[in-house]
Amino acid sequence: MTSIAQLLELAPRLLVRGSSLEDSPAAVDAGGPSWSPEVTRGRLVELSAGPGGAPLTAACMLVRRYQAIGEPVGWVCGRADGRTLYPPDAAAAGVALAHLPVVMLRNVTQALRAACHLVRAGGFGAVVADLGRVDEHIPQALLARLGKIAQRQQAAVLLLTHKPPEVASMGSLVSLRIAARLQADASGRFAVQLRAIKDKLRQPGWVDTEIVVGPPGLR
Repeated sequence: MTSIAQLLELAPRLLVRGSSLEDSPAAVDAGGPSWSPEVTRGRLVELSAGPGGAPLTAACMLVRRYQAIGEPVGWVCGRADGRTLYPPDAAAAGVALAHLPVVMLRNVTQALRAACHLVRAGGFGAVVADLGRVDEHIPQALLARLGKIAQRQQAAVLLLTHKPPEVASMGSLVSLRIAARLQADASGRFAVQLRAIKDKLRQPGWVDTEIVVGPPGLR
């Protein structure tokens, strides 16, 4: 794992924003609202899911799409249980692990402050803050600062939270709230459905779906 200072030093060498990654999937054609850089760039985004959801899978989808257009991504974990991205599953989802530094922190507030530092540095197209179940009080001023920095740097800040869609978002400052849902079929394939339940820039309610193959233990 990487410290914040190391990550800030490393950022310019990960990728130059706007360059390309060989062997990456093609960028998404955003003909309409979709789970893509075009829709999430410059915004504070909350991606949430209840039991049986797929927040990490959905996050990897977005990371892959940012990397495909040459945008470096950083990942910060502030979950109390310490669980976060599982590298083999991320690699299977098309994420370039060599270009995805990960920082492990102790709680949600530390993770959000770290995300502020990383986005302010200007070297990342997106920063994922994996927060899990958010039980502590989050100062709205911290979210406001994070949202302003994201907009100024035209970078996405993705907050991963564990909650069902009917539970309120982390606050009014969240620009886009996505609910992730996972449905399986007998062949071991899964449909990851992403529904916009809040979107300050577009009409909410749009849905994006991607078919993925589950890890070996779920096939």
